[in-house]
Amino acid sequence: MKKCNIIMALAATTVFAACNNDNELVQQKVSGEEVNFFIDNAPITRTSVNTSDASTKFVENDQIGIYATGGATASNVGYQVGSGSDGALSPISGTINWSSEAAGNFYAYYPYTANVSYTAGSAPIIPVEIQSTVEATPDYMYTGKEPVAAGVAEKSVDVPLTFNHALGRLDFYIKTMVDDFTTAPILNKITVTTVEGQKGSMDISTGDITTDKSLETTATNVFEDSPNTNITVTSTLASKFMFIPAVDAIQKIELALTNENGTPTEYTLYDKSTGAEAIKLVKGKTTKITINYTRTVNMTATVETWVDGENDKEIDIN
Repeated sequence: MKKCNIIMALAATTVFAACNNDNELVQQKVSGEEVNFFIDNAPITRTSVNTSDASTKFVENDQIGIYATGGATASNVGYQVGSGSDGALSPISGTINWSSEAAGNFYAYYPYTANVSYTAGSAPIIPVEIQSTVEATPDYMYTGKEPVAAGVAEKSVDVPLTFNHALGRLDFYIKTMVDDFTTAPILNKITVTTVEGQKGSMDISTGDITTDKSLETTATNVFEDSPNTNITVTSTLASKFMFIPAVDAIQKIELALTNENGTPTEYTLYDKSTGAEAIKLVKGKTTKITINYTRTVNMTATVETWVDGENDKEIDIN
């Protein structure tokens, strides 16, 4: 077993996209009527990082939570996505009704949980936990505050919900410039070591996540993915992770592959303990790691928008 160390120095800047639901006021219906909600994304999206094409869409029966304050009844109600493409939602755990003509606020989030804490004067909080596999980790999302103005029935409309991603994605692509391999090398495993703290609570008005342990702790979490994919000249999305976006969260990145001769080889691509610059994880953004295998390993890194974006910075590692 060969073991190679390739330490990455990384600097990246991030372009932030403005939310499109800031300061939008919705005119409420009369007291006693049920509040109707719909998902206002275009397209209607969430992230299913466990799909082969990294598709991003809400699917039928996805469960969304809505927390109401002010001029409406009920505090935390579950809704589910319908089968249509109009973003319609139907309640699964009660309803929210207008209680007065006073102004109020709605906070929506994904996925729904009954475990919501709220203190008057602050925003509702939900628990967050990154699972050991990306397939099991929810794409935590939030709308922020959806303000509703005091109003009258003839001006009423349904309440639109526009979701934002709260986690940071980490995507790994693999490729090679070599076209004369007798046998294609295989990417067997990618291991990401983070600081302890991939568990905490999310403010659903901002999407900010507070971890339950200090990032100064020496404890670590290890996450693994085993794509077992052939390395070809075509850049392939090999592994996807989602983490709580925090400074210095990523401590180490390791790779295991089988080379063209059938020899298992391990590489350390990044090790924060050597003084390498932090790999950025940004709320609602994707950090894209590209690994170029040419009988050695080269690695580039960029930070992009969640679905489609611009390269901000990249550095080759030899």
